[in-house]
Amino acid sequence: MRLFQHPLRVLSLGLVLFIQVSQSKQYDQAIFSKDEYEAPPEDVLKSTNTARGEVRRYAFSRPLLEELQRKKADIWRVAPDGIDVLITPEISQDGLDLVQFNYTVLPIELPSTRPEGKDPSEANVQDYAKKLRRKKYLDLTLLSHEFHSQYHSAKNISHFMRSLVHTFPNHTSLIHIGHSSEGRRLTGIKIAKPEPVALGAKERKGFVILGAQHAREWIATSTSLYLAHALAVNASMQSSADAHHSLSHLLDKFEFHIIPLPNPDGHEYTRKHDRLWYKNRQTVSPGRDREACKGIDMNRNWGFQWSPAQDPSSDPCKHWFPGSRPFEAHEVNALTSYLTYRTGGRGKVAAFLDLRSYGQTLSAPFSYSCDVYTSDAEDQIEAALGAAQAGSKVHGTTFSSGRLCETLYSAPGNIVDWAYAEAGIKYTYAAHLRDSGTYGYLLPAEHIRPTGEETAALVAYLAAFIAKDPKTM
Repeated sequence: MRLFQHPLRVLSLGLVLFIQVSQSKQYDQAIFSKDEYEAPPEDVLKSTNTARGEVRRYAFSRPLLEELQRKKADIWRVAPDGIDVLITPEISQDGLDLVQFNYTVLPIELPSTRPEGKDPSEANVQDYAKKLRRKKYLDLTLLSHEFHSQYHSAKNISHFMRSLVHTFPNHTSLIHIGHSSEGRRLTGIKIAKPEPVALGAKERKGFVILGAQHAREWIATSTSLYLAHALAVNASMQSSADAHHSLSHLLDKFEFHIIPLPNPDGHEYTRKHDRLWYKNRQTVSPGRDREACKGIDMNRNWGFQWSPAQDPSSDPCKHWFPGSRPFEAHEVNALTSYLTYRTGGRGKVAAFLDLRSYGQTLSAPFSYSCDVYTSDAEDQIEAALGAAQAGSKVHGTTFSSGRLCETLYSAPGNIVDWAYAEAGIKYTYAAHLRDSGTYGYLLPAEHIRPTGEETAALVAYLAAFIAKDPKTM
């Protein structure tokens, strides 16, 4: 059912919009504090924890995949070359028969967890963070800025966004989207030319880029920040190497809405307590033998083809819990309002890119089923194929393309399906970034910049392809 068929929901979203718009000037001025730079997480979060289990790669098998899904196993990746899954002692003891399936253990060091209430010690704060904390604004004139050499906290990310707007005030602005379940602000950056289009030229269309909905997918958030930087900088002021990665020319045809951290609560939890946490941190219904559970899988909570957990007795504490109703997650609700009402309305947004990790794929709708093709499948797949090739040429990283139900697995309530079917965005994709399983979700920070560079090439190709589509532009 379409979002607009629910008058009560439209009324509630409209009220949220009214409140947000009426306070927009206040948020632009006061959305960030002056001194909020925070050191990156300590090495203790990277320490090996063999008691937590191991990441195995099995040869692809449909019966195995179905059994792993039935047991709510933490499946990391599904591809023609295999299934990556975290096998915990709990899964091993739960009656799951894996003896008949051959596997290899991936060389991924699983991080330890830290009890809640015990934040990281400040004893090993790095000189890099100390230096940046003293600056009210970063000078982001150059795309080569060292910010892209580290993963960052929510505070660091806020500082970067505020600095980007300070460095480029003419064509960047902060956007306030809503709040998380724990009260953190959901913020983003709009990057658009202030000048109107030339007389007789077509209006600029929106291009939305979303960072990590799943908390542990750090590279997705870092890449969205690199893309924002690449769009904002003046190409003529960059080195010859960085000028090649600038995306400022795309502002002639598009205005970009970039939301780096749609799940700030989950992100902070991965930094301070559990690096592999997946969901948001919203309190949900009690689980089995528990007083309460935390978290909804945001990317199964969107309202198109949403469905409850397949097993009626499914434990809300499991990492794939889709919520008890669509749009239940506070963050999903706020994002829905923004994408529906504040990006210009239906038909005003030409492209949507959901950044994820890992697997190196660019995937079009649908996610919920492979039995149904979109009416725009031919154009979507053609654009994805070319964009994947463009990304592969930058550093030799191999990207594949296809439909999301094929490149990953079928899953209902996905944002890609909602963005296409309900928001009416024709060119809608999920981009699973580096790598292919050597590090998985624990991709080292030295991959941030090259991942950003190859994703910039992917975005540039998509934009060029879409700009030539007269039905979209």
